Amino acid sequence: MKIKEFFKSKISKNTLYTLIEILVVAGIIFGAMMFVYNKINKEADSGSISKVVDENAARQAQQKKKLNTDYCIEINQAKNAVIVYEYHDKKHKKKSAVKVFNCSIGKKLKKGNYKTKQEYPWIKSGGSWHQYNTKIGKRCWLQSVSFSDKYSYQLNKKSYARIGKKVEGSSVLLYSGDAEWIYENCKNNTEVKVIKGKKSDSLPLTAVDRMKTDSKCGWDPTDTAKENPYSKIKLGTMVSGKKVVYVEKGTKVPYLSNLLALDETGKSIVNKVKYKKFDNKSLGKHTVKFTVKTGKGKKLELKQEFKVIDTTCPKVTCSRASFTIFVDSRSNKDLNNTKNLKAVENLVRPCVSCNEDDCDIVINTVNVGELAIDKFPIIITATDKSGNVGSCQVMLEVKLKNKAMNKSGALSKKEKESLKQRAREMEKKKNKLEEETTKKQKQKKKKKKEDVEKPEEEATLPDVVETE
Repeated sequence: MKIKEFFKSKISKNTLYTLIEILVVAGIIFGAMMFVYNKINKEADSGSISKVVDENAARQAQQKKKLNTDYCIEINQAKNAVIVYEYHDKKHKKKSAVKVFNCSIGKKLKKGNYKTKQEYPWIKSGGSWHQYNTKIGKRCWLQSVSFSDKYSYQLNKKSYARIGKKVEGSSVLLYSGDAEWIYENCKNNTEVKVIKGKKSDSLPLTAVDRMKTDSKCGWDPTDTAKENPYSKIKLGTMVSGKKVVYVEKGTKVPYLSNLLALDETGKSIVNKVKYKKFDNKSLGKHTVKFTVKTGKGKKLELKQEFKVIDTTCPKVTCSRASFTIFVDSRSNKDLNNTKNLKAVENLVRPCVSCNEDDCDIVINTVNVGELAIDKFPIIITATDKSGNVGSCQVMLEVKLKNKAMNKSGALSKKEKESLKQRAREMEKKKNKLEEETTKKQKQKKKKKKEDVEKPEEEATLPDVVETE
């Protein structure tokens, strides 16, 4: 009875209402939380909330964009300009210019249609290195200006300064940043058209003017690499590029090519930087400390690691281009024996020289059993301590001995008599020449005595022809 009375009472009703209200409020709160949670997840997926972008995802997005965006390139020879157009439809009927780059065009590049092919980060062409290379034809490249080595801090500043002028070859040289843009954005088989153009042609966009280079720093100012000192430098600071500067053994050390230093006014003070040099003939790492003071007396310090390496092949040469050995007969016994091979090595080795000391020189002849009455190449290799190998080639000719010789190798009686007769004839000729020479000398002396008494006459010189 008490339970029934409790549920009928006002207290139970109030309690029940309160519980219902609590449940309703809790449901509303839970629903709101779920709504906010789902919204946050959607925004996070779209990238609008998170400011941190994963590098791999960014790279994939860039590759996707690269594949989905179609460009075409026009090279105007008269204007020394590269114009990049973006297509806006699949049929490639609508396009608009997105980039114009100043360039240097090779004199041998022919007008016509090309397509982009392979891409290489570094190549060596014509004795110089280039980065961000896009191939468009045989020996034709869209590439950066030249570098003295395959390092970003070894810029050839003359090549950089020549942008806008004609160059040798059949490639198109650009500032590193411009060459990189094409390298990164234009996919394979992008259309490239080379036109003669006119100097009066108007370009659809204005190309970026050349950035001034520091007198010592070896970076291209347009290079977008994170290590580029030009992108890191601030007023009153000194910065470096790559963590390690590589130096070829025995070559000039580019101490200042990887750093920049500015005073508080923006003036370069690289020329005032002090440092100690190290021995570049021994392989290994060296740490160099650079110090400089700004115009206001602020002291700047920086440490740079250098590594001396040896990647140069030794140069091995031979003073003779060919050698000859004689054998008694064509029989395998006379031809193929270790004595003959040793004779070849003894002939060649004294004529071999190398530009590096302590190199292991090997003369590679034919193997035993391969010698014949014929000509054979001899490969001479020189290996230095770093494992670099240089080589050169000479020729070996195997001949039979004179048929007039008997089996023992001695001359016959008839041959001896013939040689003696020949020697007598040569002796007679020699004596006759000596007599004629003596007679001429006497005549010259006599003429000189007569000329002494005569007055000197003006000498006449023959015409001189210059030859290239």
